[in-house]
Amino acid sequence: MNLRNYHQLGIEHYQQGRFLEAVHLFAAALWAKESSEVWNDWATAQVACGNPEEAEAGYRRALELSSGNLEAAGNLGVLLARQGRPRQAVRFLDQGATGSEGGERTQL
Repeated sequence: MNLRNYHQLGIEHYQQGRFLEAVHLFAAALWAKESSEVWNDWATAQVACGNPEEAEAGYRRALELSSGNLEAAGNLGVLLARQGRPRQAVRFLDQGATGSEGGERTQL
């Protein structure tokens, strides 16, 4: 199976509420080929599994790979805000909001 297949299956599992399975499928996709988009999706699935530390690391990795990933920035901002870290969250929320009118939105 290739990156696209693992990633697509992960999205389908996530949409079905099968978050742990989605995490594993996104991890397989990352093993096949690392990408900012898949890191964002992996991190979002980690949030759904109740793993905020892993999610934060995943969103940060997504942004390392592509600083223009507005979805990852917004997701990280929301995560930090929910953790009571508003000073850290503001930068990422602002970054994520710049693309919100263009169809980008956070997944959390």
